[in-house]
Amino acid sequence: MTQKPKIMKRPYFYFFFGLIFTMLFIACEDTEKGPSPNENAELLSFSTCKTMKSYYATDSVQDNQSCIEFSFADSILLLTHVNAGFNCCPGNITADFVFDGNTITISEHEAAADCDCDCLYDLTMQMAGIAAGTYHFVFVEPYAGVTGQGIDFTLNLHDSVVGNYCVTRNFYPWGYGGKVLNVSDCKNMKSSLTAANQSCIEYLFADGLLQIDHLNAGFNCCPGDITADFIVNGNTITIYEHETVAECNCNCLYDIEMQIGNLQLGTYHLIFEEPYASQAGQEIELTINLNDSLSGSYCVQREFYPWGIFK
Repeated sequence: MTQKPKIMKRPYFYFFFGLIFTMLFIACEDTEKGPSPNENAELLSFSTCKTMKSYYATDSVQDNQSCIEFSFADSILLLTHVNAGFNCCPGNITADFVFDGNTITISEHEAAADCDCDCLYDLTMQMAGIAAGTYHFVFVEPYAGVTGQGIDFTLNLHDSVVGNYCVTRNFYPWGYGGKVLNVSDCKNMKSSLTAANQSCIEYLFADGLLQIDHLNAGFNCCPGDITADFIVNGNTITIYEHETVAECNCNCLYDIEMQIGNLQLGTYHLIFEEPYASQAGQEIELTINLNDSLSGSYCVQREFYPWGIFK
């Protein structure tokens, strides 16, 4: 006797059809989630404001560069963003990390912008659970991004586990850095160029660089390192001169050679804050108009120690 083929009951058919549809829907939903934050990525630390800090020409990263330095080991990728630009008073600096396949977007933020100036910082970040492979990095920064000069590069961790990637930025706050190029020895209160009771500023402007010589700057006889901080606020440039120690019971005079980069022709007001002259209320202030003259000098008389006591 021939058996009739069994026909699936309609309720079972609907059940299996609904199950398959539900599984497909969940799979599509997961696929469409797209980019997601990564809990294994974090901003470890950030430096204080570095802009206009004195540095010497041997520094590996110049002030008109912004660089990503990386090292990879044991599934951990360590990134340092050298010369990231933020406000001088940024509050807390944070970073968001979004992974979309092999594209990693890092958005940097500041909590506030309370000062009328910007400066440069170093940010250290870490990503854990990273497999060796090729990754595309996009850095979104509050000030560089709006200029269209963001950092965007591809990194192959099979080829290199240590290296860096840099971009050049010749706009504020990059490229305005000041350098202390040279400091003389103690001149024993004598100067072949300037009278001992004078402190003088000589300047020369060429190709966007302002060369400044401060003749007869006063410091301790044993000052350690003599450095300077350069703060640009509009067309006012304040130069803070420092000594790291004051180990001797005497002061003397020095010549300091400095340079400020990426300036345009225009009028600038220069203020020199010195450890001993400023205390006496005799700091040097001058206005220079580079449209009228590319070089010049300005002197002040000081009849107090260590100036003016040797005739």
